[in-house]
Amino acid sequence: MENCTKEHKVRLLPMGDSCWLVQFDQEISPEINGKVHALAATLAQGQQRWLREIVPTYCALAVYYDPLQIDAHDVECYLWAELSLLKEGRHTLSLTWEVPVLYGGEWGPDLAPLALRSGMKPDEVIALHAGKTYHLYMLGFVPGFCYLGKVPARIAAPRHAKPRKAVPAGSIGIAGEQTGIYPIEAPGGWQIIGRTPVTLYDPRWEPPALMRPGDRVRFRPIDLTTYHIWSQKSKSGWRLAPVEGTSSSDSEGHQRRFTNYRSRYGALWASGLGDARCRRDGHLFIASSQPAGRQ
Repeated sequence: MENCTKEHKVRLLPMGDSCWLVQFDQEISPEINGKVHALAATLAQGQQRWLREIVPTYCALAVYYDPLQIDAHDVECYLWAELSLLKEGRHTLSLTWEVPVLYGGEWGPDLAPLALRSGMKPDEVIALHAGKTYHLYMLGFVPGFCYLGKVPARIAAPRHAKPRKAVPAGSIGIAGEQTGIYPIEAPGGWQIIGRTPVTLYDPRWEPPALMRPGDRVRFRPIDLTTYHIWSQKSKSGWRLAPVEGTSSSDSEGHQRRFTNYRSRYGALWASGLGDARCRRDGHLFIASSQPAGRQ
C-alpha cells in the first residue's frame, strides 16, 4: 500500500474497518500540506455517498467511509486513482488574512520571557513574528485553532512544561516552529505572546471557522486603543475580511480528470460510460477502475 513518486512517498494505511489514512512524507512542508488539502478538496467535491468524513492534518488525510455501502478495497482503489491525478492538476483556494495583534503585557505574558531567553528585545521578537506570512496547515485541537508555520528559528520556543488551565480566546502562541491562534478559551501550553481582538470562530457561522487550511496569515501589531476599537467591532458582529484571495482550478476540467482515470488505470469501460456525469457514481467508477496488475 505504498507508492513512490519522483518527489514524494505516499502510503495508505487501514485505520479500523471504516477509515483509510493517506500518509504523505512526514514533515512540515507547505508543498506536502498542499497535496493533503488538494486531495481533501477533491474528495469533498466528489460527494460520494459512502464518504462520511475527511480529516486533513499536516501531512496526512484520514478518510472515513461507510463500510455498509462500500468495501475497503474499493475505497483504496478510489484513493490511489485520486492521488495519481494530484500530480497533474489541483484545485486550490487560498486567502490571505492580516490579523491585528496586541503584543505583550497581559495579552502576551510570555513575550518578555521568550525575548530574554532568545537574547533579544521584545520589539525584535514582535518584528520577527510579524515580519513574515505563514501557511495555515490545519485546524484543531479545539474548533478553529489555527496551526501556522514556520516561525523564524530565533523565536522558536518549546511549550510550557505545565500548560495553563485557560488561555483566552484570540491568544497568539508559539510552540516549537509553529505559531497558532486560540479561537476560543481553552487549556494550552503554547508561549503566549499576544492577542487578537478579532473573532475567528463562531458556531453560528457557516462554516464556523473564519480561516481554512491552505490560507496565508500575517500578523499586524496594534496598540491598546486600536485593540479596543476592533474588539467592539467584533462584538457587534463584524468579521475580518481577507486582504488577498486567489482561486484556481484544474484547467483541464472535470472531463479530463474522468478520462485520466480511465487511461491511467486501464479500466475496461463499457461503451457509453465515458461520460463525466457517471463519475459521481462511486460504485460505477470503482467497479471499472482496478489498476493494471490488480484485476
